[in-house]
Amino acid sequence: MEIIKKQRKRDTEVKYLKQDELKKFFSAIEKSENKFWLRDLTAFQIIYYCGLRASELQLIKKEHYNKDTGEIFITRLKGSRNNTIRFDDKRKKLLNRYIREYTGNEDYQINEDDATLFKSKSGKPLELEWIRFLMKQYGVLAKLPKDKQHPHCLKHSIAVHLAESWVDLKDLQYYLWHINVNNTTIYFQYTTKQLDTFYEKLNKSSVLV
Repeated sequence: MEIIKKQRKRDTEVKYLKQDELKKFFSAIEKSENKFWLRDLTAFQIIYYCGLRASELQLIKKEHYNKDTGEIFITRLKGSRNNTIRFDDKRKKLLNRYIREYTGNEDYQINEDDATLFKSKSGKPLELEWIRFLMKQYGVLAKLPKDKQHPHCLKHSIAVHLAESWVDLKDLQYYLWHINVNNTTIYFQYTTKQLDTFYEKLNKSSVLV
């Protein structure tokens, strides 16, 4: 009974953005009057696509990204192994543009390979509180529910979206590099597409008596 209670509590903690909410969020960043919108859009796209914690975004350096292959090395924290993620064309073009436009920026100073990739205008790595503030700021513009105006929702979002796109459990565990598969299985509870397909197959099955 205690295990069930803990599982239910954990389930209620998982907040994620649906595809339409995520599109509104990214669109709100692009349409904002913030002159650092490109930095913010790139940062949040990477948090989403790579399934990052905000603290993991802080660890990314310019040298971790291979422009030719579109691959980025990720330092994972809290129960996950470090891994390399290959960007799709959309994310690759966005990151290339960001690096190209911000490399010569005196404030950001990402000229050196060992430079932190995402910085504040003071030249220091983006602080966790600032990342959270930006997520809330853009979340308000996108009219997201208050409980989804947190960067961790982006990490949960990619996991659920991948589960909805027929990625199996082992593939998702590999993508997120969870050491414990129980950290991965939770995301399959939030997808209805696989459940609908399962019952459709079950309804058509000829092996059931």
